[in-house]
Formats: sequence, structure tokens, C-alpha cells
Amino acid sequence: LIFSVLVSLSKRLAIAGMRADWLRFHSQSWISCWIAAGAGQNARHPEQNIPYQSRLVLPTCRHCSPRIWIVSLHDIVSKMEPSTTQAKYDHQHTVTCHCGDVRGSFTYSDATIKVWDCNCSDCSMRGNTHFIIPGDSFQIQGTHEDYHAKTILYLWGTKTAQRRFCKTCGILPWYVPRSNPDGIAITFACATFAEGNKPQIEKCHYDGINWEKSHAESGITKES
Repeated sequence: LIFSVLVSLSKRLAIAGMRADWLRFHSQSWISCWIAAGAGQNARHPEQNIPYQSRLVLPTCRHCSPRIWIVSLHDIVSKMEPSTTQAKYDHQHTVTCHCGDVRGSFTYSDATIKVWDCNCSDCSMRGNTHFIIPGDSFQIQGTHEDYHAKTILYLWGTKTAQRRFCKTCGILPWYVPRSNPDGIAITFACATFAEGNKPQIEKCHYDGINWEKSHAESGITKES
């Protein structure tokens, strides 16, 4: 009886070991198949030396099952949700001063846009309401040399904010704000949104008199 139990146990252990080896071998093969598929048409199957292609059905080999769909990593990623940047900034809009000498374009497609009303001494005098976008979502129309020639730079306070007013009409269509030095603040009244893509306005207040406190609590830094 003891001998029979030992024999049965040894068989089970041997089978378990074989299953573990089979799983480890095949899992490595499958992983190599998936990695090779992501390399494109130049990648080759490790067993039969045939090129992989997207959604290629491979014949039977000792590594793989008879009908395994090989899907490239590009196809897998393409079926995921679009990135935040692509989803958020894909419509082209324009911004200009009053006379039209200073022009720019930007991309934005959120359904809602936060328009900030600031009560600092500069914004309150100009009645400035603006929205903020990432710097890489904005482009000056024309060269930077022309832009600098047509505008005059005004710096004050910490000199972090860079405001360039049009020399002809005196309007400030956009600037680099102190709150978001990596972004662009666009004067809302100077912006023209593409037809059918004008967002809803969410009015926000920025307490420029208590600048540091508002900067920490308002969430404005998330805009860029």
C-alpha cells in the first residue's frame, strides 16, 4: 500500500513538473511572438522563420496553437482611448489684436473653457478676462522677429509675466502669465473660435491681491 501511494505521488509530481515546464516554455514562446509582432513586418517567427504581420494566422508549430491571432502592438495601442493631449487640443482657433498686426493660433476643444477674472492692479485696470492653455498649443503667426518688432514688452513686479502690447492699437491679445509661466494666457475677447467649436464659458475668479494664496488654492496651474 505504501509503495502504491509513493508511485502515485511520484507520477503526480512528474506530471506537475511537466505541466510547469510546458507552461513556462509556451509562455516564453507566446511572449516572444507578441513582442516580435510589435516589431512589424520585418520580425520573424522563432520557429518557422516566417515574417509576422498584423492579424496574421500562423500555421501549427511546436510553440503555438494552430490558430493564434498575432496582433501588432501598434494595433493594440490604437484601440485604447486617445491620449488627453490629442483629445483636448485638436481644433484650430485664432487670436488677434484690434488692428490685426499681432496674430496667433491655438488648439483647444474642451466643451467648457475656464475664463479667469483677476483683480490684480494690472488686470483690473484693463478689465482683463483670459483663459490659459499649454504653451505647445499656441503658435505665433509670422516670425518671432516680426512679433517683437510689432509689440512692446511690459514687465513689472516679479517680471515673470511677459506682456507684449501691439504698438499700433495697444491691445494685448495674449501673454505669458505669472501663474502659468509654461503656458499662454489668451485675452478672451481677442479669441475667435472655429465655427461649431466654441466652448461653454466657466467663469473663475483669481484673487490677484492675495496672489500666493489664490495660486495655491485656485487650481489655475492645472490649466497648462
